[in-house]
Amino acid sequence: MRKLLNKSIIPTFYNYIYIDPRKPGKYSYPEISMSFLFEPFYIGKGSGYRITASKAKLVQNKIQKLKRLDFPKEILCFKFNETPIENLTLEMESLYIRNIGRKDLKLGPLLNLTNGGEKGTKRINSQKTKNKMRQSKIGKLNPNYGKKHKKESILKMNQIKNWKIIDPLGKILIISNLANFCREHNLNANCMTSIAHGRHKQHKKYKCYLINAFN
Repeated sequence: MRKLLNKSIIPTFYNYIYIDPRKPGKYSYPEISMSFLFEPFYIGKGSGYRITASKAKLVQNKIQKLKRLDFPKEILCFKFNETPIENLTLEMESLYIRNIGRKDLKLGPLLNLTNGGEKGTKRINSQKTKNKMRQSKIGKLNPNYGKKHKKESILKMNQIKNWKIIDPLGKILIISNLANFCREHNLNANCMTSIAHGRHKQHKKYKCYLINAFN
């Protein structure tokens, strides 16, 4: 019992920060009672080995560059605010990012691309970025430009697919339009397709099988 109690109070979540040892100075942020001898460039929240996991490309490139300069990991990053309460680290992540400031918004040195504070936060591309991505795949820039599909591939794409669905009550349904079925039953078509290809077992207790797969 003592071991279980001790294990239950071990902090599982934390905030962490990466700093750039090449840029010494006085980096003080009185609003959050923090100061650094080197420029901070990334704030995060995590648990386990999240502190060393891959980051966004811009951040990861800088980390790798610093590592190649032989700066030890202990200098580049450190944890703080260790706690068993995940929401606390989410709130603090957002607070630190807002007060230190993001570089992309010209408010500070941080390479964070969001204000944090949310589980599974994802970057939302601006319309300008979306247009650049679209332009980079038009015409000869598209890797499939000028290529023609083989007859076998055309047959495969034109083949009408039938799906066997097993609902939560065990009833078996045979359908040909998976997208419509998912809309009518409030299901995610991508999840159902993943089940049919063996990547997942079930989605909202529904199971899905492709019964005329092209071999």
